[in-house]
Amino acid sequence: MTDVFVGLGSNLGDREKYILSAAEHLQVLVLSPVYETEPWRVDSHPAYLNAVAFCRTDLSAERFLNRVKEIECRHGRPKTYGPPVPRTLDIDILTFGDDVRNDTPVVPHPRLHLRAFVLRPWRDIAPEFVVPFFYKTVSKLYEELDDDEKATTRLFVPAKSQ
Repeated sequence: MTDVFVGLGSNLGDREKYILSAAEHLQVLVLSPVYETEPWRVDSHPAYLNAVAFCRTDLSAERFLNRVKEIECRHGRPKTYGPPVPRTLDIDILTFGDDVRNDTPVVPHPRLHLRAFVLRPWRDIAPEFVVPFFYKTVSKLYEELDDDEKATTRLFVPAKSQ
């Protein structure tokens, strides 16, 4: 079995429902709290909900990626290429065991160290996890973000809980 961390995001429709459904389909062992996040480097999109999940798989990295794409498709995500578009569900493989690879899927995710919406929820569930290639803990990578980036991510409180 391989330990996998994935990032989950949604900015269309019932965002929380999409994230929770994806976690169920992935048979997630630990799911972070959900955060609301300003769109990353795209001003005109709706806000995202983001979470990080820990799961285990007996699939290869390629087959796990295919599984992720199937789940996204099942949740109404169109296959798009080019500039980012709003989406019902986005699943990114952050790490796949201790693999470091530049082919598909690229792991660790090449931009994870730049994104508070990944590192903040990840820190909640695995602060001392040492990220392959970066050789730093999730907490250390989060600490290295600038304050402006950190300010884009805030804990999500569902309307029915307010």
